[in-house]
Amino acid sequence: KEDTISIRDFYPELIRVKKDRKRFCLEHKSLDGDIVFTLHLDKVEGLGLFTEIRIRGNPEKTHTEELLRLASEFGFSPKDIVEGSYLALVLRDRK
Repeated sequence: KEDTISIRDFYPELIRVKKDRKRFCLEHKSLDGDIVFTLHLDKVEGLGLFTEIRIRGNPEKTHTEELLRLASEFGFSPKDIVEGSYLALVLRDRK
């Protein structure tokens, strides 16, 4: 806990981003072996609702195709992709 306090003192708080997160896991078998998708459903105060899809699989592969396929199955398209952290999005919207 002392390390956390000293780090917080060293880096000033720019803004506090509040979010509620629900986490789900989905396992999928593929030719490359088992793939585990993690879905985060986030409600971010002041920004809205977000879905983050992560993958844990073969570290030698990017799994972009699998991520986009799953996103499509959930009704998302590439135009729905949001780049940046929640902090960056909040700061951008404040300008």
